[in-house]
Amino acid sequence: MKIYLRQTLQPTLNRVLRVCAIFLFGLMAPISALSAPNFRQVVDLNGEWQVGQGNRDTPPAAFDRAVAVPGLIDMAQPPYTEVHWKSAQRQAFWYRRTFQIKDAVPAVATLKVGKATFGTKVWLNSALIGEHHPCFTAGYFNLQGHLKGGNETNEILIRIGADPSELPPDIPWGHDQEKSKYIAGIFDDVQVILSGTPNIVRFQTAPDITTKQVRVQALLHNSGADTNGPVRFTVREWKTGRVAGEVTQKRTHFEAGSDQTLDVKIPIKGCRLWSPDDPFLYTLEVTTSADRLQQRFGMRELRFNSVDGKAYLNGRLYYMRGSNVTLYRFFEDAERGSLPWDKKWVRQLHQGFKKLNWNSIRYCIGFPPEFWYDIADEEGILLQDEFPIWCPNGALNMTANELAREYAEHMQDHWNHPSVVIWDMQNESALTQTGQAIKQIRSLDISGRPWENGWDGAQAPGDPGEIHPYHFLANKETMSVMATSPGSPDSAYTYPRNIPKDHKIPFLTNEYGGMWLQRDGSPTPPAKGFYENILGPNSSPERNRELYAYYMAAETEFWRGHRTSAGVLHFCALGYSRIDGVTSDHFLDVKNQVYEPHFYEALKNSFAPVGLMIDYWETPVQGGAKQSLPVVVFNDLYKGWKGNVNFRLRRGGETLVDENHVVSIDPLGSQTIRFDLNVPTEPGEYEIQASLVSSRTEHVVSSRKLRVAQS
Repeated sequence: MKIYLRQTLQPTLNRVLRVCAIFLFGLMAPISALSAPNFRQVVDLNGEWQVGQGNRDTPPAAFDRAVAVPGLIDMAQPPYTEVHWKSAQRQAFWYRRTFQIKDAVPAVATLKVGKATFGTKVWLNSALIGEHHPCFTAGYFNLQGHLKGGNETNEILIRIGADPSELPPDIPWGHDQEKSKYIAGIFDDVQVILSGTPNIVRFQTAPDITTKQVRVQALLHNSGADTNGPVRFTVREWKTGRVAGEVTQKRTHFEAGSDQTLDVKIPIKGCRLWSPDDPFLYTLEVTTSADRLQQRFGMRELRFNSVDGKAYLNGRLYYMRGSNVTLYRFFEDAERGSLPWDKKWVRQLHQGFKKLNWNSIRYCIGFPPEFWYDIADEEGILLQDEFPIWCPNGALNMTANELAREYAEHMQDHWNHPSVVIWDMQNESALTQTGQAIKQIRSLDISGRPWENGWDGAQAPGDPGEIHPYHFLANKETMSVMATSPGSPDSAYTYPRNIPKDHKIPFLTNEYGGMWLQRDGSPTPPAKGFYENILGPNSSPERNRELYAYYMAAETEFWRGHRTSAGVLHFCALGYSRIDGVTSDHFLDVKNQVYEPHFYEALKNSFAPVGLMIDYWETPVQGGAKQSLPVVVFNDLYKGWKGNVNFRLRRGGETLVDENHVVSIDPLGSQTIRFDLNVPTEPGEYEIQASLVSSRTEHVVSSRKLRVAQS
């Protein structure tokens, strides 16, 4: 069953809508397409739309609100009430606007609705065009025969479900058991795409860094009569426009009304690889006699090794460091507003990730708007791209076929992004459908990206698993629990119990900690017991923040220092902050991206490419005894590191011990050194601190409390 080839729904021509009176808002300004008659033209329909509410079958009598597209319905002005949950006020929201096409309508006219919750149904000039139920992938609608050219006015009407109950039962709607609001909206770009024929439906790039060439698989369609013509493939450097490779198929035959797939390989002159340290981009332009499509790509490969359990970027061992973005939770945040669609804000967010020494992000339980991926490409961030499913007990009705269809749609729109290195079908869910879906569609990706599959387990050698070791959610645990915790992720922390026995699973430690604080410094409900256990009841926001930063830095060091995880990604960099929320992020001011300073310094320090870990976890030691304290120094860089490790014992501002060891760490290596300490005889709490001292790296520190018992 070839469920993975996206089909445009055929219009129902005999259905006509009445023309609605205009209230409060005039028609939108006309939009002209570009003047070239044959090549691709894209008409941007983003901006202010009229909107009304009503039942699912009949448009409203009045479109009496204005709303931004892309955006969510809670941004409408004047605002609606009860838009965060199912309401008797409505079954649907109806969006409307007008636009104009300057020239005659060409052979191909397609509407693209990037993402919309909950389901999309489209009319153009009173004719039903089609319906697209998926919420998190783009819907494409054939406008041919209904679109007017020559500067005539076109009226478009889009109906979306008001809440998840408006969807068929097998359609995923973004279930996340730590969310409370599911907000309708058209939350990605809306465009009309015009071209002649033969036209390029899409193409896929697959870099081969060994041969320094890119394989291209292009799907073309001819909606006209039989014809012959050239198809040209041109690779250029994105920033300079310099041609880096070109192949032309001089005589390609296109049968009338048919699809054709072309598969070519293009050598890249002076091939430059894409990586977080050097996010170098190319563009590929595919041209027929009547269409031209250009998209960016990067020469990049990422694989997981089933022997050593590590990630390899462009053929070299690579340690992934980073965090998670839970954008659909942020949609619930009181401070969200239009921030997710502010390109300057989103770029600053990703640049901030890089400043925290992160090279990787999991877009967790939901796909963001398309331009987020463009920014990740440009800024150099590796993405684990997770479908919005979190249902630990597996109670949802979706089928493997539907999941395969929807994720295939997502792949087709995102497989040229070099930032996307891991397809991810779900989070922490015992759903066998997800593994079945992966098996259906993984061959579509000619780059062969790995898949992550939550609690259903890895589906093939080289697919990673994920662990979420929340040591401190038990609330009574302290730092000493780390002393007996295994540092290998495939032992006590393996959530999927059906791990294949024939290969080693590379693991990503991409959630850990569990001591979340709201932006005001108060604990989230599941973390309250942790702070009460250590600090006592009603601890101050400042003390909470200091403790949170201290513990998160130590656990980050733990996972990085043991060198057994392919990646270490903390949770989370962006989410909601609300009084009943389970998790939170680390901003004091999310709009201006002001981080809580204790967290910022601690995490930037613990994620430094050359880092260290005091492998001591506050287990009490006997006063007057001799104690050997191991310090692990680890290097994520492709060059060696040489310098001093400074070790200090302090109490009350007084330095009691101050020692230095010279160390030399190989590229991607680690080394354990030991400091032999004569433990003070006076009982109490001391501070031990190890730091890296080198003119070539930033100052990196690891700290612990030394608890001295009565001798």
